[in-house]
Amino acid sequence: MKLKIVLIACIGAIVLAACGKEESAKDSSWCKDSVDKYNEQEKKQIEGYEILDGGKELYKYTFTVDKGQKRTKRVYTEEPSSTYILNEEDGVWYYYGSEENGPWYKSEARDDAFESEVQSIDIDVNDETVYEIAGQEKLDGRAVTKVKITTPKDDTFSGVLKEEDEKIEELLNDTDFKKAYDAVKEEKNRVGYVWFDDETKKPVKQERDTTKIQTVLYYYLKLSGNAEMKYDTVPKNVVEVTLFLSGEPQEDIEIPQENVYSI
Repeated sequence: MKLKIVLIACIGAIVLAACGKEESAKDSSWCKDSVDKYNEQEKKQIEGYEILDGGKELYKYTFTVDKGQKRTKRVYTEEPSSTYILNEEDGVWYYYGSEENGPWYKSEARDDAFESEVQSIDIDVNDETVYEIAGQEKLDGRAVTKVKITTPKDDTFSGVLKEEDEKIEELLNDTDFKKAYDAVKEEKNRVGYVWFDDETKKPVKQERDTTKIQTVLYYYLKLSGNAEMKYDTVPKNVVEVTLFLSGEPQEDIEIPQENVYSI
C-alpha cells in the first residue's frame, strides 16, 4: 500500500512538473521587456531580405541606425549594389546615395525620414500589443522561442507611402489601386513573428507578411509614371525577414565629403 501511495505521489509530482513547464513555456510576460530593451538601443544593426511568392531571397541588405549621430545607413548587397545614408544638416534631412560604387549624390529627404527609418528597424509594438508564445524551436543550433506579436494599428502607412501624400487622392480613381489601398486600410492589426534566444531573451529573427502594403506600393509606383518598379508583376506573397545582429555596431556612420553632387 505504501509503495502504491509513493508511486501515486511520484506520478502526481511528474504531472505537476510537466504542467509547470508547459505553463512556463506559455508565459509571455518577458517579451515586452525584451522588445523594449531592443527598441531603446542607441545603435543597432540588422540584416534583411524579402521572400517573394515563396521563392528565393531578394533585396538583401544590411541596415544600421545610430540615434546619437542621427544617421542611418542601408547597404544593398546584391547586384546592382547600392548604399544610402541619411543625415541631418542644419535641420534638414538628406539622403546620400551611391550605386555600384559610383559617385555619391545628395538629395533632400522628407521631414519624417529619420523617424520612419528608426521605426523600420524597431520591432513594431505599442501599449496594446499582445504577445503569444507560438512554439519552441531550434534556429542555427540555438534554442529559441517563437512569439506571435499582434499590434493594433495606429498608423496605416509608413515610409515612402503616406496617407497625406498628394498623389493618393488622384490614384484612388484607379480601381486596382483603390482595392489594394482599401485592403490595407481595413486591417485592424499588424502581425509578426519574432524568435527570441532562450538564454539571452534577445530577438534573433523576425518575419512579417507585407503582401498588402507591397501591393499598394506596386500600383503606386506603376501609376506614378517614370518610377522604378520594385516588382515586375503584382506580388502574390511577400514575407519580410529581419535578422537581428548581436552586439552594437562599433563604427560610426561616415558621410562622404568629396565628389558629391546634388539632385
